[in-house]
Amino acid sequence: MPAHYPATIDASGEKAVEAAREGGKPLIDSRIKVTRAIDSIRLCVECLRNGAGEVIPMELNAASAGKQAFTMPEPIGVVVAVSAFNHPLNLIAYQVGPVVAAGCPVIFKPAEDTPLSCFRLDSILREAGLPAAWCQALVTNNRETATRLVTNPRVGFFSFIGSARGGWMLRSRLVPGTRCVLEHGGSAPVIVAEDANIDAVVPKLLKGGFYHAGQVCVSVQRVFVQRVFVHRAIAQDLAARLSEGARQLRIGDPTL
Repeated sequence: MPAHYPATIDASGEKAVEAAREGGKPLIDSRIKVTRAIDSIRLCVECLRNGAGEVIPMELNAASAGKQAFTMPEPIGVVVAVSAFNHPLNLIAYQVGPVVAAGCPVIFKPAEDTPLSCFRLDSILREAGLPAAWCQALVTNNRETATRLVTNPRVGFFSFIGSARGGWMLRSRLVPGTRCVLEHGGSAPVIVAEDANIDAVVPKLLKGGFYHAGQVCVSVQRVFVQRVFVHRAIAQDLAARLSEGARQLRIGDPTL
């Protein structure tokens, strides 16, 4: 990659609006997400400049006397990355940036509902000088095609962000020896103690449960069903305040 960054990466303008329209995240948050994606790519650039192996201590006994040992990173091979719909630009940047920095060719498949940010990142990488064949984005026309892509014996590493059902199914079909990493989101209950400051708790629970319609891996899952554990002495009060707060939440065009 060149020392400069392409002018097409604009956190406050076109890319943020595009991401907001594509995924439904409010524009103010889309600007933050685009900024994070830029930072992710820059960190990967630093790895290109500074990444190295390690020297392993020797001279510890007679067998290691006069010897040197060191590690050298090597590309693992072709990487296939399958991403989720909820943060289309950020997630694919997390998956693709390190792969490119490691010297591996990558094929990345975004969610069918939110592919535009993925293709935008692909065009930016090409603008930055990455050979077209080294990084390819695609949307498959059916699940069978996607499965064939992931399970191809030439794939060295599989990166997946999405549902547990889909991830574990694909993992079970990988060719033996193919490495993988699966990210299925979280399960994040909240415990509210009797002496908690309810005035401080309510806004955080509302944001944690309703932010981006709950489509966040670290959200408070199922705010009103078994995922917020509240001391019985304050449960009624907290429930009433959450209900009132939910009625006041603004909805509408995320770009406004």
